[in-house]
Amino acid sequence: MEDDTRLLESINHIENMDYFEHLGTASTYFSGVKELALQLNKIEIAKYMQFEIEAMRLYPQKPYGQEPYTRRFEIQAFNIDLFTKEQLDYYKTRLDNSNNLFLKSRYADILFDYRGEIYKKDKFIIGQKLVILLIELAEKYLLRSNYLSCYDCVARSIEVSIRLGLKKQITTIINNLKKIVDNTFESDKRWVLEPSRFFYQIASSKKTNSLLTEKDIAELNMKLSETIGFYWENKDYHYVRLFCNEILRWHKYMKSSEEEVNYYLNKIGLSFEEESKYQQNRIDKSSIVEAHFLEKALEHYANIGNKDKVLEMKVNIRQAYNEAVEKGEFETHIIKTEIPECLFTALEERISKYKEYPKEIIIETLKMDVSMIPSLCEIIKMTKNQNNLLHRKLIQPTIVNEGKKILQTTDDKDEFLFYVNQNYSINMTIILEFYLMPIFNILKNDKDLQASDILSVLRNWGMIEDSNYDIVEIGINRYFKGDYVSSLHILLPQLEACIRKVFTKAGYATTTIKKGNAQHEETLNSFLERPDIKEAIDVDFHKFIQFILVDQSGYNLRNIFAHGLVDINMCNEKLATLVLFIYMKITDPMFDI
Repeated sequence: MEDDTRLLESINHIENMDYFEHLGTASTYFSGVKELALQLNKIEIAKYMQFEIEAMRLYPQKPYGQEPYTRRFEIQAFNIDLFTKEQLDYYKTRLDNSNNLFLKSRYADILFDYRGEIYKKDKFIIGQKLVILLIELAEKYLLRSNYLSCYDCVARSIEVSIRLGLKKQITTIINNLKKIVDNTFESDKRWVLEPSRFFYQIASSKKTNSLLTEKDIAELNMKLSETIGFYWENKDYHYVRLFCNEILRWHKYMKSSEEEVNYYLNKIGLSFEEESKYQQNRIDKSSIVEAHFLEKALEHYANIGNKDKVLEMKVNIRQAYNEAVEKGEFETHIIKTEIPECLFTALEERISKYKEYPKEIIIETLKMDVSMIPSLCEIIKMTKNQNNLLHRKLIQPTIVNEGKKILQTTDDKDEFLFYVNQNYSINMTIILEFYLMPIFNILKNDKDLQASDILSVLRNWGMIEDSNYDIVEIGINRYFKGDYVSSLHILLPQLEACIRKVFTKAGYATTTIKKGNAQHEETLNSFLERPDIKEAIDVDFHKFIQFILVDQSGYNLRNIFAHGLVDINMCNEKLATLVLFIYMKITDPMFDI
């Protein structure tokens, strides 16, 4: 008897609690009762307490929030559709008999959200009870200034009321929301946002749109407009954007004039611009932060079609990045990578064999040497093995060049491809520094390599046209005279032309159709990305050409030289030798199409 009294007192203690900040805390109390019941061997009561624990630990989703909403409760931890009839009957009994508003609302919420056959016929009655409980519960939270919990109850009550067509309850909710807005607006304008969203849901539903008057909507929009002005004046640009987006929804609903809509659309862009300068009033302003917000502005202006602002932002972004460089905001972090000694030993052995060959054999062997082309498969495997490196978890890869952000990873796939290219670049550096250059030095210093030897290879290839050959000849001659500036500026554009003509002769289109059926050469970037082109040549050679010529996180030589972005230091013997090697390589049967 004494044991029963202890249990009853523990249960009544929970039942009589007049407030829960979050219902999850109630599960702690029920867990204590369950432990007591098990100690006293009250198995039946322990089972019921487990039902309570599972009910209170459910995580409610918020209707009309930022996240996609499909149903009230997440089903990962406890799938309420798998609850037994006994468990659901327990919740129904508790709903009918409990006097605790907080607990009753959870029982009703579960029974209404349940999607099985049990209590299917009682959904309407349960839904009515749920809405009444939620309206009362919202008032309880409001008295404690717990606006988030209050609005969660309001959101759920609106959702259920609209589904069931409970116009009387919707009217009550509207009146309660108007009181909340009127009572809080002068002291804290932020709390008009959720009521606006709720009113929008009511106005958007055919079942309930007649319950909101034009006067209600007009008064709400005046408050939203005043709130935007308030936050603009106080330089709280995040809230400016939130409320601009909210008022834009209403302008779309009201079919407002284009001028009114554009005012708030441009206000959002201007808020990014202002934030780029204000930076939440930080003392040490950052040019990188400035560039970030200007990029946000650029993206927004592009989306709304404000071309003038797009052009203005491009200039401002470049200026911000250049200032960041001048101010030393970019830091250098060095990640050391050890290269196995055995790799250099293997390269030296291969190089020593080249020394034994005559010039003609070296040239033929060199252009067919697969070791000159990194293995994409091996690099991908290496990159996967490095996924747990700490710096990859801390840094979002970005490439800024000449005051422009030319690459920004946005997801795991982008990030992985970036690191694949990083490893590819390391492999290319090793090949160029410790393999290709030593062999070319042997050819030039010991074997008397001349421009005519390389030109002979190209002429014997038979795929280069006379118009290209004459220009390539000049570029190769400049290489052997040590004029790498001229050599690279001649050879790179001609290399692209040679590659295009090889594919053209093989029956592949290299042009796109423009207005009036005019044919324009497809950009090399998009051309090399075409599935048919990828299938036409060896995967490693395709990656090699793409990385060297057009990949923005690679060497990107074609684009850098074509757009005049080249630095004088790039025009060096190593890079020119690499380009010369590619000319030799395209004569290799590996490039046969």
